[in-house]
This record gives sequence, structure tokens and C-alpha cells, in this order.
Amino acid sequence: FTETKDLTRFLDQFREGDKVSRIGSAAMATLLYLSLKIGRGWGENVQLITFGDDVELLQVQDKKGNMSPVIECTGEMRELNLNTVAFYVVEKCKNATGLTAMSVALKIAGEQVKYFPKNNRTGRQNPTMVVLLSDGNPNKGDEEQNIPVNPVPVVKQHLVRDDIVVYTIGIGEADDDVMQRIADLGRGEYFRATNFKELWRFYDILAQKFSIAAKIKTAKK
Repeated sequence: FTETKDLTRFLDQFREGDKVSRIGSAAMATLLYLSLKIGRGWGENVQLITFGDDVELLQVQDKKGNMSPVIECTGEMRELNLNTVAFYVVEKCKNATGLTAMSVALKIAGEQVKYFPKNNRTGRQNPTMVVLLSDGNPNKGDEEQNIPVNPVPVVKQHLVRDDIVVYTIGIGEADDDVMQRIADLGRGEYFRATNFKELWRFYDILAQKFSIAAKIKTAKK
């Protein structure tokens, strides 16, 4: 990441001994995970969905100049797109609310998987890892779209697939039972982070797991 004034100001709050807000920790965790995962050469294409009162899917310009939800973090696009993500995450911290529209975000995540590019060698999409990070209880759905507040049925409908694995991370007031249930349905793991050092360690492990995380179900005979 290029160290801009805003990013430097954001990172300054993580000096040892300083108290950091939950939303600040969540934002830092996002940047940390991306740097660890991409640094290992895995998960070069990512999508980023933020959810609070509103749900927003970050879109960036691709090589052809078109807006795309897929953020390419390799080659000539790497530095530009990583810096775009950093700016976006830092700006989101300034407008955080107390609402958690988790169900809406998870539905969008399931729908967005198809936009990842296919593997050049196999002609199929690679397995997708969904990482859900939350610091609160799900408390908002969308009545117009018939999306419930409870994210569990949304996960069952949109993310329980052989080519998707779901990991969940809870900080602050996250609902442990809900986060564990989502991880179980997604064949992943739930991690409760009580301090930033633990979170960093888990992200480091998760970044290494990426290439083997999606397990293929054995066909029933």
C-alpha cells in the first residue's frame, strides 16, 4: 500500500498502548488480510463488500476502463487497486453506523461469485473463499427484497455450495452463535478475536489456507 496522509493518520491509531475502535480494528484487519493473502500469491482477485446501515460493493476500473466488482491485485493493476481498497476502507471508517445488514451482504456475496474470472487452465472458476468479518449483531434485513434479518437462511440459499467455503471472524459485540452457525454451514471456521495480535495470527494462517480451503464433497452413491 502507498502511504498517503489519510492512511498514515489511520495507521497511527494502532500504536502500542492506544485504544482502537472496533470499526478501526475491522478496517485494519481487512487491509492486513489482503496484504498477507496477496503477498503469498493466492487469491489475486478479490471482491469487497461493506455492510452497516447500507451495503456497498466496491467497484474499480479494470484494464479496459470498465467498472468491475473484481479487484485484480496482480501485475500492473496491483498497486493501483490495493491503494483504492485502502482509501475505500479508511473512508468507510469515517461513516460507520450501529446497524449490521449482514444478511443483505451475504446474499450479494453469493450472487457475486460468478463474476470471478475462470481459470485459464481448467476453464472453470477456482474455489471461492468468503471471509465474513463483523463487530456486531445482525439487526437489519431488506423487506422489499424479502431478505430476513437472520443471515442463516440466506447462507443456506446462496453460499452452501461445493465451490465456496465461508470463514467468519467476530470482534467486539459479534454474535458468536450466529457466526459459528454460518461457518459450519459454509464448511469453514469461526474465530473470535479478543486482541489484534490474535487476529493477525489467524489471518496469517487463513492466508496460507486459501489454496486448500474449499473442500469438494464426496458424491453420494
